[in-house]
Amino acid sequence: GANDAAEPDLDKVIRRLDSMQVVGVTEAMKATTCLIEYHSRGTVHPQCECGSDDSKFPWKEERNEAYQPYAFADISEKNRELVMNVTRADRLVHRYAAKRLIRDSMRAEEKMGKKFLCSATRRTLDAILDEHEDGELEAALAASLLPGPTVEAYQDKIRRQT
Repeated sequence: GANDAAEPDLDKVIRRLDSMQVVGVTEAMKATTCLIEYHSRGTVHPQCECGSDDSKFPWKEERNEAYQPYAFADISEKNRELVMNVTRADRLVHRYAAKRLIRDSMRAEEKMGKKFLCSATRRTLDAILDEHEDGELEAALAASLLPGPTVEAYQDKIRRQT
């Protein structure tokens, strides 16, 4: 199937993210929701703005607590290897998405003159970026590309995001 590859095609995943109007991360659900609203209406709900009462934010996070993941020990060796590869790729894509959310939020804030990527959320996103080594994404992308853009092209693209 589509998910049977030992490692996802990172270049394809990044291209897909780049084709989306909004990219967010669950750790910044409110900022992501506000960015979606900005792109659809050109402004944000007053509760999006920094300093507003979070309890009055109209869109609440909902989580499915019924999901029970498998214990890692219960997964076959082959599937564990696949999980570890996907997990590594997921970390790289997660970093890319966090950088993109920061960049896009800052651009929207500048255009609106309103701030919704508040300091606590920004610290959370910065912590995501700090979890990964600089160049890790670029190196992984370069390794997955034959032929394609150079490592330098991806490094420039990542740098331009922030």
